[in-house]
Amino acid sequence: MRVYDSSPVRPMGNTGQTYFLTGAPIFRGEADIQGGTGILRFRVPSALRTGIRGPAGLYAYAAATDRDALGAKPALSVPEREAPAGTDRDGPRIAVHFSGDTAALSAEASFTADLYDSSGINITGLVPSRSVIMQIEEGGTLVTAIDVSDQVLVGTDYRSASLEERLPAGLVSGHAYDLVLRASDNLSNSGSVRIPFTIAGGSGGAFALSGVYNFPNPTDGGTRFFATVSGSVDLTISIFTIGGKRIWRTHASGVTPTQLAGEGISWDGRDADGDLPANGVYLFRLEARPGNGEPARAVTGRLVVSR
Repeated sequence: MRVYDSSPVRPMGNTGQTYFLTGAPIFRGEADIQGGTGILRFRVPSALRTGIRGPAGLYAYAAATDRDALGAKPALSVPEREAPAGTDRDGPRIAVHFSGDTAALSAEASFTADLYDSSGINITGLVPSRSVIMQIEEGGTLVTAIDVSDQVLVGTDYRSASLEERLPAGLVSGHAYDLVLRASDNLSNSGSVRIPFTIAGGSGGAFALSGVYNFPNPTDGGTRFFATVSGSVDLTISIFTIGGKRIWRTHASGVTPTQLAGEGISWDGRDADGDLPANGVYLFRLEARPGNGEPARAVTGRLVVSR
């Protein structure tokens, strides 16, 4: 079952028409169906989007040995009520389990995490404080931060959740790091766990580019581009219309892994002529060229402008 918050309403330029964006995910879980009945409980987060909105939605899919089933309530009304007072003041409890010895992990090693909170785990991903975030640090310095809330799965008990993930590419062989996994509950209480580990193998220090994204996305103005790289790079970021016309480009030399993962590269939301682009979907291309003579790496993604 999947449950989504109310759909944000966005204008279609100056046409007077509007459209709905998909609401933030509130719950995703699985349960066994016995005798034609299954029960899943969830808790609605106390902090959600505000503003003009459309309906919320609930969608279910069931699979049996001989048939499938689908169901939906796509037009749920969510009343404007203040969340009831609660006694929960503690953030989620988090336990991380690696697939190997943390003293000598392979590159991009996988891990699982078990999360528990009496108020349920917040998976909306609206802001970092209401997301499940994987951070990699080296010597106390942030290397990368990735929102992994879309990997969280809840079972029949909404208080318990789990996720499966891999370490990001580009971590250097022989280096010691910390994995920090952060999460908040549906009352916005936060918790975290820190696991030291060492990379002993893998790419041998070869240049890598991964974890490319921009935030916020959608954006009603500017945004920042983030990525994980294994060394300093010369960086070029371009934004294109869906039809392939380039509307903006920037270049930065000597960008460090810490800068690109922590601060990012900003776009002020205007095209090369200083104008605000129309609402819609755009493409961006981030190209990173290392200083050691290796070939450049590039990643293309989607960026939504919605004012």
